[in-house]
Amino acid sequence: MTGGGTAKGTRTYAWLNRDEAPHAPLDVLIEALESGRAKYPVNIACELIHRRPSEAAHAALRALSERADWYPAAAVLLGRLGDTRAVPLLAACALGSVTRSADGTVRLGCAAEVFQALGMIGGGEAERALLDVAEACLGATALARPPWFDPVGALVAALCTVGTPPCVDAALAFTYLMERPWDASVMRRIAEAADARFVPFLVEQLAGPDLRFALLGLERVATPRALPALLRIVTDGLGTRDDRYRAARAVTRLGKDGWDDVLLLVRDTRDPSVRVARAMAWMLGEFPWEDFALHHLRRLLVHDDPGVRARAADSLGRGWAAEPESPPTALSAGQAARQLDEVVSALLFALGDEGHRTRARASTAFGRVRHTRAVPSLRWIAETDPVRCVRDAASAALRVIETD
Repeated sequence: MTGGGTAKGTRTYAWLNRDEAPHAPLDVLIEALESGRAKYPVNIACELIHRRPSEAAHAALRALSERADWYPAAAVLLGRLGDTRAVPLLAACALGSVTRSADGTVRLGCAAEVFQALGMIGGGEAERALLDVAEACLGATALARPPWFDPVGALVAALCTVGTPPCVDAALAFTYLMERPWDASVMRRIAEAADARFVPFLVEQLAGPDLRFALLGLERVATPRALPALLRIVTDGLGTRDDRYRAARAVTRLGKDGWDDVLLLVRDTRDPSVRVARAMAWMLGEFPWEDFALHHLRRLLVHDDPGVRARAADSLGRGWAAEPESPPTALSAGQAARQLDEVVSALLFALGDEGHRTRARASTAFGRVRHTRAVPSLRWIAETDPVRCVRDAASAALRVIETD
């Protein structure tokens, strides 16, 4: 193929060096794809797919037939197109890149994009190629990793993308051999595999730079083993607000186990910080009611922070409407009536809060509780509250109650 020394090659790289790959003419993009020296391979691949996929696939197959590991942009393009014609070329490149030295050390020599493309295309032949490479790596006495990228991480991501039981088993085996952190894209694929056997590995990653992706996985497959680490994120205020929200949601999805630990957290945390109080208020809304939970939500309704009060009001409605598979207690009719009365009284109190978010959340909560005792207050708020979102929330709750 032509290189950067020709007139056409010079024109190609002039376009790419101006950061204008998405706007380059089609022949310039194909030239960059075939040359194997493009600066922005993913941009080029995506742009070619959108413009002329059949022409792009033909150019990519021609490039791969010469030397697959030289043309990562072609592999990315064919992977995104899901073109099965590329699988034999990619599989041969992947398997041919495995070299074993005399001491049993295995080295992977192909570009990460080859594994990525095999994972995206999938199918029996791609799966067999990935598993053969994985078997060679797992059976080695050592893995030689280039300092500039980790092909093993790309292989793990591809195995998780295919997602069949044998591929997930192989990916799990690699987690025991990880010597340095994998790329964030690899961690995302592991999280999306949603396999409970990854929980110990994901818990370990909570202490590293991939906290966000570890939480993404634990949110789907958390087990009681992950509870202490998840609650520590909530109580210690680790990570971003979204991280703490994901940790809290992972805890609440554990059902009875999560409920017990949340109650212990609330009981043992004296004068929590604003961030912890907000997380506790939100978590309590994910479970059915006990007197202990109601007591703490009423306490949070008078917290100094308006965000805590708003979450507490919202949780009063969500918790009452929750129908979990395994409620912590079976309430008698008398207990349920008493608790409903307490919820309604607490929400009526929240309707008079100075914070408009608390009033809006309390109005929405009444739409879940559906108690006629709230109708006069909701009607007054729907007509007179100075904040539009509060009036809208009260009007919506009234429609639900009056049509029930």
